[in-house]
Amino acid sequence: NETPMACSPDGVTCAMFTFQGTGETATNGPEWHGAFLLLWHLDGTLVYSMAWPGDFPALNLAFSPDGTRLAVATTWAARVYNVADGAMLAERKYTNGVF
Repeated sequence: NETPMACSPDGVTCAMFTFQGTGETATNGPEWHGAFLLLWHLDGTLVYSMAWPGDFPALNLAFSPDGTRLAVATTWAARVYNVADGAMLAERKYTNGVF
């Protein structure tokens, strides 16, 4: 499996999705136990590590042009996070394959 990664436009921060999850099927779909969204400064300093919600893993990551937000696409949703503190700013779930 490929690990989704993205670097901020200023080249200082890197985002990475990682999981040691099993993808076990639960009532609402797979549970990705042990999944994390990590933000690192490229000098090796961990900015934060966020436990991933129990839906589907991240497929794509992209920083906003100013580097303050991180967009995360999963199989069933798109989310936008504040890079400074990891707060989710927006979420849009797919309905019949479209936003």
